[in-house]
Formats: sequence, structure tokens, C-alpha cells
Amino acid sequence: MIIIAFGANLNSHVGSPMVTIKSAISALQSRGIIFVKYSRFFETTPVPPSNNRNYINSVAIIETQMNPYELLNACHEVELMYGRERSYKNSPRTIDIDILAYNNIVIKNRKIQIPHPRLHEREFVMIPLGEIAPNWKHPFLNISISELISNLETNNKVFPLDEFF
Repeated sequence: MIIIAFGANLNSHVGSPMVTIKSAISALQSRGIIFVKYSRFFETTPVPPSNNRNYINSVAIIETQMNPYELLNACHEVELMYGRERSYKNSPRTIDIDILAYNNIVIKNRKIQIPHPRLHEREFVMIPLGEIAPNWKHPFLNISISELISNLETNNKVFPLDEFF
């Protein structure tokens, strides 16, 4: 199972964060990525807490013939299309696309870390992931999604929206 996450809290040239995420999905589909399942959109407070606008987050299960490095490059290309700037850690953004997991492989080097190193600490990722993959297990920690969610320290608010992709 290949899982990616989307987050945004700034408008892009195509519109609101939700519109940007939907457009980014189309851009990834045009690169041959197949979207199998989507979570709802969630509105979440910033992590760490700040005065920045709330984020729109979602998670998707995908299929692709790309290897993890090719997928990462495709995600970065799409982020650039929508004006993503990497000014400082946890800065506001027009779009963020992260690879959360790529089947059960574990990769850790200067270019890429899979599974995402902080995914199990983030409600804005774990709640939508639990919605679409209730039987998923973290490939490195070997802990179920339900147990990971129950272990979360709730430090931000996650509000489900009634909109899907």
C-alpha cells in the first residue's frame, strides 16, 4: 500500500487550499499515478501551534509504477507547480505532498525517509489514514493504525469536513 498525504493553508494561483489539493491530484494523475482511495478533507490547526491559518489535510492510497525516488520527484514537481516554497520548517504553504508509506519498505537516507518519520505523531495524518486504511500497520514500528491513534497526544484540533475529492 502506497500512501500519500496532502496539506495546505495558503491560497495558490488556482484558488483555496482545497481547490489546490484537488488540482494537485489531477496533476499527479496525469503523471500516471492512480488514486485508489481518498479520505475526507480535514481542517486542522497548525503544528506546532501558531497564529497561521488552519490547514486542509487529506490522505490517499495510490498505485504507481514509480519507485519511491521517482514518486518523491513527481510530488516535488507538483508542489512547485502550485508555488510551494520551503522557507523554514513548518512554514505556511500552498501545498505539501508527503509520501507516508510505500508498501512495507523502510528507507532512510539524506534524500528520502519512508515511512514518513513523524506520521505516527500527527493527528492530521493519522485520523484521515485511519479512515481509509483501518487495518494498516506502521512498517517500522509494527503497530496498528488504531493503536497509533489511541497513543496520540492530542495537541491540535482535527475537524472532518463533509467534502471528499
